[in-house]
Amino acid sequence: MKTYQAGQNVPYGVYTSMRPLNLHYMSDSETLPGTGEYTRIPTWLMVVASPAIGGLFVMAFPFICLVAVAAALGKLAANTVHSMATRNAHLVQMNWEPGAAYLDGKGQSATPTSDDDDLDLEALKAEVAKKREAERL
Repeated sequence: MKTYQAGQNVPYGVYTSMRPLNLHYMSDSETLPGTGEYTRIPTWLMVVASPAIGGLFVMAFPFICLVAVAAALGKLAANTVHSMATRNAHLVQMNWEPGAAYLDGKGQSATPTSDDDDLDLEALKAEVAKKREAERL
């Protein structure tokens, strides 16, 4: 069989590609889409194979429906479990912050050690008090 490359103008017919699996119905003088090689399926083969393909579809249709319903129910169950897990994930999440652990043995003192720190703290308290008074008015 003759092969055609993607992007090539082809005559009327049905073309198939194996990588990726595609089946294209092309009208006269259209360009093949995508990438890869295409093979033209002869018209007589399509006419002969159509009843077999249709019969296969009719026989497989109940199984296709069952698989579709099972997939929909599975997706619904997966979404439910995922939403419950996401909603409660913060309960089991470990938020270990080694920078805040002070495991070096030095620790921090609760009160400032220098007089400069005391002055800075008093200035900050005075500034906050002024801003609060201004906001109340």
